[in-house]
Amino acid sequence: MGIRRANLGDALRAWLPAAALALCAGAASPCGAEDASAYLEDLDFLQKTVGERSISLARLRFDWRFVCEDSRDAFRTCPDDRTHAENVMLLLANLDEAQARVTPHTVPSEELPQFAGGLEDGGLWLEVHEGQVYLRGSAPDHPLAKTVPPGSALIELQGEPMWLVLERLRRSIATWFGITSEQSLWARLDGGILDFGERDALAATFLTPSGETVAAVIPRKSAGGAPFPPRNAGLPDRAGEPAAAGVEAGVLARSWCEKLAVVRLGATVDAAAVEAFDSAFDPLEGAQALIVDLRGTGGTGSAAAAAIAGRFHGKEAALYRDLTIAPRGKWQHAGPIVVLQDGATREAAELLLEALIATGRTITIGAASGGWTLRTESFRCPSGKLSFALGTAAAETVLRESRPYAAGTPPDIVVPRGPAYAALPDPAFELGLQVLELWLRQRSRERAGAFFARLYGEGDIDRFLEENKAAAAELPGFDAAARGAEARANLTAIAAMELALLEGITAVPPDFRGIVRRSRAHLPRLRAAGCRDEATALSRALRGGLHVEVSAQSALLDALDRRLHATPERASKFLRRYEETRIAAYARKYLFEPERR
Repeated sequence: MGIRRANLGDALRAWLPAAALALCAGAASPCGAEDASAYLEDLDFLQKTVGERSISLARLRFDWRFVCEDSRDAFRTCPDDRTHAENVMLLLANLDEAQARVTPHTVPSEELPQFAGGLEDGGLWLEVHEGQVYLRGSAPDHPLAKTVPPGSALIELQGEPMWLVLERLRRSIATWFGITSEQSLWARLDGGILDFGERDALAATFLTPSGETVAAVIPRKSAGGAPFPPRNAGLPDRAGEPAAAGVEAGVLARSWCEKLAVVRLGATVDAAAVEAFDSAFDPLEGAQALIVDLRGTGGTGSAAAAAIAGRFHGKEAALYRDLTIAPRGKWQHAGPIVVLQDGATREAAELLLEALIATGRTITIGAASGGWTLRTESFRCPSGKLSFALGTAAAETVLRESRPYAAGTPPDIVVPRGPAYAALPDPAFELGLQVLELWLRQRSRERAGAFFARLYGEGDIDRFLEENKAAAAELPGFDAAARGAEARANLTAIAAMELALLEGITAVPPDFRGIVRRSRAHLPRLRAAGCRDEATALSRALRGGLHVEVSAQSALLDALDRRLHATPERASKFLRRYEETRIAAYARKYLFEPERR
């Protein structure tokens, strides 16, 4: 649920930089009684329309009328159209629905807060997973390339623990835009979580897979001056030249498959994407197996999603409501399909994902999709000064009777996280190749899926290897032992990093809550993998008063406002209760001192 705004004027002052506020004050002319009346009329329209039509409001179940009435003074005293649009943004953000967008008609869109506006990637590919920020790669000739290995975790930024940096970023986005789902939030940021402000560089501390720290300086721009493109970084040479609408396709040569095809969609599923997909897909006729990459793909073209799905379905089928999939095009692929998905797979791409799963010939790999499967409608406010989009219905597929809104569609196999896999150029794609190889060699989708789900889900590597000894004769060239060794190396590296944090390798307090949450999954896998020494050491480190630090971290975040400040009363109450903790020591020195506000 989003942060509830008690006063929109305070929220504006809290989040707009001082320079921006000054600019607004200089540019805006005071509104008259007629404008004030129009702003209030828009508020009444918002209150009624959202109350009657919003699907998100039904999910969140909070008092929308109260929130609107509490905002009435901000609308009544609104000085200009720009502030009015910002007030509407703040109000709609309560719905935690990233699709609830504002379209201004009387002020330029660029003058309003932008999603992740002002954030840059510093030439680094950073990926957030369960509160840990992994370094996935760096731009060519980046100064960190020789000192910080991929798979390291970014744990401090400008002397501040990364869990606080992420919390500030999350709260700012929730304030203005809503979130929908955690996986979509971090995937949409695409690694751009570094806020340079006016600085040319940021001081950072990384934790390497061996459990050691490295101090580093992150320049604002990569060596070439261009932003680092995480979506294309280090991807295998698997496809041809990108076609129109960003679609690319190609054929890979593998000993276990005469014709293995790869199709990657662009950023948007729409009418242009259908034409581009057909152009890229037609030459792949005869492919025995296919990898479809939907990572980072969105779009609102539900009809386009059904049209693309028609290249995979041999007979007509209902996707949802009045939307039907029909066989279409020069040929339809009837063989095995591996689909790559992530938190940025959203909207129409999620409908396409559902349609591919419904073929019964698919194994999905990656992370849960974004959960953006809403039907949105646009409403024009009575003043004519702006319009807003609102989710009014959740798409419920007929084929699978699924409703992925907010939660997203989970993958069959979650890409393993941790330093060993974060260091790979594209672990999801590599895993997709392994899954298809096993699928084709064993001629069984179920056996291939269970094979990797056990390896990466349960961590029972010994059992994994034992069970596949008998199958080894059927699988010439498939190195099960290598897969097991990779998984074991990853688990031991995770344990080393978590132990280093718990043992106080840094001056700032680590993310105690994240460590405990991650360890609930790591410990059973370590034990199942036979890493008993690592499991014992991590288990011991998790005892001995750690629960107090976890409680202190939660209490601190509850005490802080959107700017990560606390009132003197809240600060005093927190310090009295948790004065002996590392969290309290940090908060006293860096968060509660008046001169730091």
